[in-house]
Amino acid sequence: MRGTPPTDAVGAAVHRAYVEFWQADVAALARSDPGWRPLLQRVTGSQRRDTVALLTKNRRAGQVVTGRITIQPTVLLARGSVARVSDCLDLSKTVATHDGEAVPGSRGRGASGTSRRSRLVSGRWLVSDIGRNTAACA
Repeated sequence: MRGTPPTDAVGAAVHRAYVEFWQADVAALARSDPGWRPLLQRVTGSQRRDTVALLTKNRRAGQVVTGRITIQPTVLLARGSVARVSDCLDLSKTVATHDGEAVPGSRGRGASGTSRRSRLVSGRWLVSDIGRNTAACA
């Protein structure tokens, strides 16, 4: 599920950029590619640093992440060059694998609430910070 995009143009652009970020993130994780351009074009700030670090760690360990995620984003704010998205992110259908075998203890967490920050950079909305998981969500 991708949540319902807002009807206003700016909110809809933030929502679309957020969904595209996750699509690119899943593709990069399946490759363990810290240089995956479609993802790097959608992140900035601390999120870019954290994303590259995770993908580099996975690549060094010979691991890839397979499966699918479920998102339910809601754009809370989209004003000026700042946006905030609330999401119910479910990673429970993902797992890290090494040589085709599941890595023990690597299954993703179930649905949990998160907050995301995005910034408008050179006319594009980029995910700049994924807040830590909070309470479980439906």
